Amino acid sequence: MNDLLFPFFTVSAILLLGFFGKLLFRLLNIPEIVFLVIFGIFLGPILHIIDISSIKTAIPYIASFSLAMLMFDIGLRLDIDQLVEKGWKIILIPILNLALSLLLIAVIAKYTLQLRWAYSVLLGAILGGSGLTVLLTILRRMAVKEELIISLSTEFALTNLLSIIIAISCLDYVELSFHSIIESLEMFFTKFSAGIVTGFIIGVFWIIIMFMVRREEFFYMFTLAMLLIAYSSAETLDGSGALASLILGLMIGNNEKISRILGLKINVEEIRPIRDLLRHFHTEITFLIRAFIFVVLGLAYIPGTLIEIIFGFGLTILLLTARLITVNLIFIFNEVREYKGLMSCVVGRGLVTAVLGVIAAESVSMYFELFLDLSIYVLLFSNIIMALLLFMVRKLETSEVKIT
Repeated sequence: MNDLLFPFFTVSAILLLGFFGKLLFRLLNIPEIVFLVIFGIFLGPILHIIDISSIKTAIPYIASFSLAMLMFDIGLRLDIDQLVEKGWKIILIPILNLALSLLLIAVIAKYTLQLRWAYSVLLGAILGGSGLTVLLTILRRMAVKEELIISLSTEFALTNLLSIIIAISCLDYVELSFHSIIESLEMFFTKFSAGIVTGFIIGVFWIIIMFMVRREEFFYMFTLAMLLIAYSSAETLDGSGALASLILGLMIGNNEKISRILGLKINVEEIRPIRDLLRHFHTEITFLIRAFIFVVLGLAYIPGTLIEIIFGFGLTILLLTARLITVNLIFIFNEVREYKGLMSCVVGRGLVTAVLGVIAAESVSMYFELFLDLSIYVLLFSNIIMALLLFMVRKLETSEVKIT
C-alpha cells in the first residue's frame, strides 16, 4: 500500500472501530475500550503492521493534548451549584473511593515490586481513576433518575480530578528531586496557583469575548484555541497546564454563576445555547481522543510474563474491593437503594488511566514497561469484569421481576 495512504486507512479503521465498539457495547455490554486496546496490540506487537517507534516522538504531545482535553471535560461536567448543595457528602465519596484504591495499590506496589513510595502512589493514582464515560453510557441506557446520574457524574469527575492531580504531583516530585518538605510545598503552591490564575483569567476573557461574538460561527475552534493557550501559558509560567484547563472548563460550564459573582454585564441567557453546543462538540472531540489514545496504548504494549498478567488481574480485584466498600458507604447517605447492585459493578477504568499511564511511562523511562503494561491489564480486566457483573446483575433483576 502507498505509504501516504496507509495512515489514512489506519485512522479510518480506528474511528470505525470506535464507532462500532459503541454499538457492540450496547449489544454485549463490553466497553469499546477493550476492542480498541486489543486492536492496537494486534497492529503493533503481534502483526507488526505499525511500529510504535515511528510515532513515539508524537506520543508526549498526544498525551499532553489528551490531558488538557480531559481536564477541560471534567471542568465542563462539574456543577458548582451541585457541589455547594450536596456539600461534604458528594466530596467525601470520591475522596474515600480514590483513597482506598490508592492505598491498596500503593502498599502492594511498594512491598511486592519494591518501588519507592512516590512511584507506588503514582501507580495507585493511575489505576484509581474511574471510567466516567462508561458510567454515563450505562446509566443513560437504563431507567434511572436523572438526579442519580448528575450526582454520580459529579462524584466520578471529582475522583478523576483527584487522581490526575496526585499523579502529576508525584511526577513533579520525582522529576525535581526535592530534599525538603518545605521546598516541595513551595513548588506545588507555585505550580497550582499559577495554573489556577491562568485558567481563571483566560476563562473571564472567554466569557466576555463569547458574549461579544455569540452570533458568529466556529466558536468551538475559538474555545479550543483558548484551551491550548491556557495550557501552554500555565506551563510556560511553571504552572500546571492541567489545572489551567480544568479551571477554564469549570468557568465555561458554570458561566452563569461566574458572571453573577464577578458582576459581569452579560446576558447569560444568550450564552447558554452556545455552552450546550460546546459540550456537544467537545464530546465528539473526546470520542476521537479516546479512540486514538487506547489504540496507541495497545501499540506501545510490550508483552509481559504470565506473572505480570496475574498481578494486573490481582490489582483489578483490589480496585473492585475498594469499589464495593465505597458503594456500601454511598448508600448510607443515599435513599435510592435499588441501584446498589448496579453501582457496585461500575469498576471499569477509562481514559484517565490510559492518559496517565502513557504520561507516566514516558516520564519515568526506567519503568516504561511497568506503568504501560499494568495500565493495559487493569483497563482490559476491569472492563471485562464489569461487563460480566452487569450481565449477572441484570439477569438477577429480571429473575426477581418474574418471581414478583
